[in-house]
Amino acid sequence: MKPLKKEELTYLSEEIVRVLVDTHAFYERTPHRLLDIFPKSLTTEEAEKVSFAYEELHLKHEYKHISFFKQLYNDNVGSPLIVEIDYQNIDAATHLNILEVLDRYEQFLWIEQLVKIDVSSTTNFFEVTSFETLKMLLQVNTREAWFCNFHFLKLDLVIRGHYDLSMEMFFKHEEQIKHLQEKAQLYNLFIRHYPED
Repeated sequence: MKPLKKEELTYLSEEIVRVLVDTHAFYERTPHRLLDIFPKSLTTEEAEKVSFAYEELHLKHEYKHISFFKQLYNDNVGSPLIVEIDYQNIDAATHLNILEVLDRYEQFLWIEQLVKIDVSSTTNFFEVTSFETLKMLLQVNTREAWFCNFHFLKLDLVIRGHYDLSMEMFFKHEEQIKHLQEKAQLYNLFIRHYPED
């Protein structure tokens, strides 16, 4: 994983979809959906029948996201995969929390690639060059230790980490959605409207 310097970020700025969360205008002009393990928002009655315990939800269904992200990673080959992570605000306690939720190999990757970064000389953008690193960052999101944005530049797609294994998806073009919905269903995931009409 390679930290991007400001001059590199300037070069990529045209290709990166800036995710401006919680701004109504951004959601109005940007095609977006929710990547989820459920095909629709659950009613109160449906939610009562689902276990939201960490092992029952996150660890049981995480493999679906990993498989889908592997497909996206392969589809993005030949173009940068940029991860936007608010790294400069991760303190020592947060690093420890992240290490606690990761599996042993991913703990090694986190230490090897992120703990040693000099925050004074980098931005919050990193180029990911291996699926192992992408998987580690995805697990940090699916296990709710820290959230980040995944910029698949070739696909004109940004995926933003979120709670309960749902992830926001932002597209440059509305036409991309149907194609990705079909791919997600291969991994028992759903790309759906939110909020639902």
